[in-house]
Amino acid sequence: MAMTSTRSNGCPPPEGQDESTYVRGADPYVRCSVPAYTLERNVVALCDHPQSHDASHVHLHLQSGEVFLDRATTTALLPLRLRPLRVSLDAIARSDPWLLARSPVFYTDQHGQVHIDFPSLAGFTVDPGGAPFGRAVNPY
Repeated sequence: MAMTSTRSNGCPPPEGQDESTYVRGADPYVRCSVPAYTLERNVVALCDHPQSHDASHVHLHLQSGEVFLDRATTTALLPLRLRPLRVSLDAIARSDPWLLARSPVFYTDQHGQVHIDFPSLAGFTVDPGGAPFGRAVNPY
C-alpha cells in the first residue's frame, strides 16, 4: 500500500508529483531579479499557504521575485519543489549568508542536476531534496 505524505496542514501532495525528483518540464535557466533573501522570505510565506505542499511546484515571477503555486505568463517554473527550495536556500544562508544579498540563477546542467549560482561569486549543486552536495566559492 502506497503511503501519501501530507504537510502539517493536512493537504495531500499535488496529483502526479513525486517528491523525490527534480521538477520535470522546469525552465532550464531562470535568473531571479531580486536578492536571494527576498526570494527566501517569499518561499517561507508560500510554505504557509493553505494549498501548498512540500512537493508543490514553485513558479517565480521574473520581475518581482514573488513565488506562486500556479503558473502565469510572467513566471518561470523552478527546477526544485517547494520544500527542497526552502532547504537549499536555508543551507546557503547558513554556509554563506553574504550571498543572500545577490540574485541567484537556477539552471539544470546537461546531466540533469540542478545548480543555484550567484554569478562570479559562488555556485551550489543541489540534490532533489534540496541538500547541496557541490559547492564552489570564488575567493576573490
